[in-house]
Amino acid sequence: MLSLAVKRCLAFLADYSLMAIYAGILIVLFRNTSDVMDPLIDGSAITAQIIGFVLLTLPVLLYFILSESSKYQGSFGKRLMKIKVVNPDKKGYRIIVRNLIKFLPWEIAHAGIYQTIYADPSINPHTSTILLLTVPQVVVMAYVLSIFAGKGRTAIYDSLAGTSVQSSDLTATN
Repeated sequence: MLSLAVKRCLAFLADYSLMAIYAGILIVLFRNTSDVMDPLIDGSAITAQIIGFVLLTLPVLLYFILSESSKYQGSFGKRLMKIKVVNPDKKGYRIIVRNLIKFLPWEIAHAGIYQTIYADPSINPHTSTILLLTVPQVVVMAYVLSIFAGKGRTAIYDSLAGTSVQSSDLTATN
């Protein structure tokens, strides 16, 4: 029987697969639209960040927020692994906070990537760009370690939001 921590990681891999498919669809849709997208971005990392947030991050955030707030209390991956997010007092903001904290490193890394793409290649990367690319990796590693330290029940973002994860399989013993 898999531990709750392993189930959480596998659930995220299943959800990440859905995110990768969605990102692939975006790539196919916008592959030949440089005549439309280039003027929108106009060489600006900030504009690219906004467009990336609206097209990729926001839909992913909404997917997790809506699925974890639903009667199933979990995303596709969580349902597949028979686990659920527990929101003890049913306050909706907890699920929102949980996912904002969970995906903050992802958005910070995107900022670093855009800074790299739009930087002058003749200049060494600025310290802030290096931090934007490095700090999210450290935070995500802390998230993963906290899942195992919390025996799958809590991660850093769960503790901060006041949520937890538990098995939704009535026959499971954790």
